[in-house]
Amino acid sequence: MQRWALAAVVMMLFSGSAFATGFMVPNDRNLAGLQLESHRVTVKIADQGALTKVAEVFRNQHNRQLEATFVFPLPEGASVSDFKMYVNGKLVTGEVMEARQARGIYESIVRQMRDPGLLEYVDSRLLKLSVFPILPGSTQEVRLEYAQALKSDDGLVEYVYPLKTPQCATKTLNDFTLSVDITAGAGIKNVYSPTHEVAIRKADDHHATVSFEKSRATLDKDFQLFYALTDKAFGASVISYRKDEKDGYFLLLLSPKVDVAREAIVPKDVAFVIDTSGSMKGDKLKQAKRALDFCVDSLNDGDRFTIISFSGGTDQLFSKPREATSENRRKAAEFIGKLDAEGGTDIHSALVDAVKGAGGSERPYLIVFLTDGQPTVGETGVGEIVDAVKGDDHRSVRVFSFGIGYDVNANLLDELARETNALNQYVHPDEDIEVKVSSFFKKVDEPLLSQVEVDFGDADVYDVYPKHPGDLFRGSQIVMAGRFREPGSTTITLKGHASPGEMTFEYPVDFSGESKSGKFVSSIWAGRKIAYLLGEIRLHGENDELKDEVVHLSKEFGIMTPYTSYLVRETPERVMPMPVMREDVRRQLRSLGYLSDGAPATPTSPSAAAPVPAQAPSRFESDFAYSLSATDSRKASVQASEAYNRLIANDKFTDGRMMTSACGRTFANVSGVWVDDSVTKEMKVVKVKFASDAYFAIVNAAPALKEAFALGDKLVIAAGKSCLAIGDDGKESADDVDVKAVITALSR
Repeated sequence: MQRWALAAVVMMLFSGSAFATGFMVPNDRNLAGLQLESHRVTVKIADQGALTKVAEVFRNQHNRQLEATFVFPLPEGASVSDFKMYVNGKLVTGEVMEARQARGIYESIVRQMRDPGLLEYVDSRLLKLSVFPILPGSTQEVRLEYAQALKSDDGLVEYVYPLKTPQCATKTLNDFTLSVDITAGAGIKNVYSPTHEVAIRKADDHHATVSFEKSRATLDKDFQLFYALTDKAFGASVISYRKDEKDGYFLLLLSPKVDVAREAIVPKDVAFVIDTSGSMKGDKLKQAKRALDFCVDSLNDGDRFTIISFSGGTDQLFSKPREATSENRRKAAEFIGKLDAEGGTDIHSALVDAVKGAGGSERPYLIVFLTDGQPTVGETGVGEIVDAVKGDDHRSVRVFSFGIGYDVNANLLDELARETNALNQYVHPDEDIEVKVSSFFKKVDEPLLSQVEVDFGDADVYDVYPKHPGDLFRGSQIVMAGRFREPGSTTITLKGHASPGEMTFEYPVDFSGESKSGKFVSSIWAGRKIAYLLGEIRLHGENDELKDEVVHLSKEFGIMTPYTSYLVRETPERVMPMPVMREDVRRQLRSLGYLSDGAPATPTSPSAAAPVPAQAPSRFESDFAYSLSATDSRKASVQASEAYNRLIANDKFTDGRMMTSACGRTFANVSGVWVDDSVTKEMKVVKVKFASDAYFAIVNAAPALKEAFALGDKLVIAAGKSCLAIGDDGKESADDVDVKAVITALSR
């Protein structure tokens, strides 16, 4: 860990930095950029032609009239079709500047705004407009639209909207909305955004809408969207990434048609398991009972179901699932109506009874499990309960859990979902149980292909997650991430049980070479593997092999974990190198169920809570790093588990504020300075002032490292036996730096 020691020197060298889409910069270099009031984007895509409309409102937060310049980086191949701004009642038009001409403008804005994030757009075409006057406290709206032809790779179409925003407008003051309307002659499949948690709705197979809306949104990463065009019943798409002839990464997207005949829907068996222990008394049980009524009423003809209530013991509506006839639904309504809350919590017996109903059927078997507490009666060990559910031949069983409140055993619910390839959700005390359960059941109400299996043909793939893809429901999508050894073409075979019987589908796919747009795939794979390893540790206990692999992946891909959250720790005097995991952190993770001493972790009363980090945290930093100042331990346990589930289910990754990856290097943020993981204290320091002529000479001579330089205005990066320190002081003239030698060293 000595490599972090140089950070102590760095603290003496440096005494704030962010990111850029459309933004407005005052001509007075001493003033900050105008604040972004709102940002609204509307996109219409027909097959592969996209028309993007942008409306941005800026506010002059300064106390005097300003003259400013509006700039907007244009995506590759885009042509501006309309650009509107009204100044004093007159329509003003701007000019489009080519990349070489735009470079000087970008560099001048970087100097003025101290915003290295703009470096990512240095080689982009630029839309530029001078604006005057802008009155103090007033707002100025800019509207523009541009058209572009989207590229298709093996039927997979990609759309990107440049969204990174400079530090003057890192957040919108009010709203950010983005909507994409897609129409296509061929069927639309596999609509997927790796960057944003979007809502996707498909009215039919030829029309889809994608939306994202957030108040005071952080605009820290470009919006990226993929969709596939195919008329097949089940669409399969592969996004792959490979660099420097190393083993590659891939993402496999599987989704069914929306327009399917009712007879194509696979009948399912459902066991509703509801906690009726004493802690469920009152509104909790009332809401849960209404949710059960909705789910029973929503069952399809041909479905089978039962209801199991449990407290200190269990009570069953039917000993095994029965047809969802009107008579059986009536009996269910009576059973639900009589449920009352009292006694302890025998989770083990309830789930064992539920699993018995599977009976080896090829139908999808869903267990919908609602609980608000810890197992207190019968078998209480997490490992034993999970093993009893998954058994030896229960691949068709899926346990969808709802943890109600903050007293739940989050570790147990997480492992049930992971081991049965399902999902779980947490219902906070101020949320409606009925709404959450009902919304979930609508999504899994219509299975189209159960017990899905994927054969990758001649492709040499490994480390694929999830291990078993599960079931495909109408409107759903399966996402699998893995690695491959050699690029090339192959045929993927998809098998599963459908209403007519077993069905097989074949798809020719290509595992390609390096692709800039597919770079995110490696992060998704790393996140999934880390989640899998953490799950193994939580269930079976820590060992050095698993721990070391988590640390290695965390550092290579810049993803925070319990093992790397405390790699760097500051004191008032200096930055101290820390062991991989401090003992106090180890104790906290044990209490939360992430670690155990040889036996499966079984948290009972966690004693640690998630802290509020001093600076903007990465998701793993806030989710998995815990301090000793516990205030609400049960809430912390649930929050950590929710984060774990997001990692598995959503695959959305943002650049970490404490740790990140750029240009194949890992950087840690030490008091606002990004430090290259490979820097050691023995290295000679070459100091260069940020935004100086020397700085831009190095940046322009090393375009491959633009991503690293865009991290911040305080950066330490290894360069051979030396390291380059970018900051507030150092060499300014390009003549004072051996740029060629620096670039040669940086390229090693």
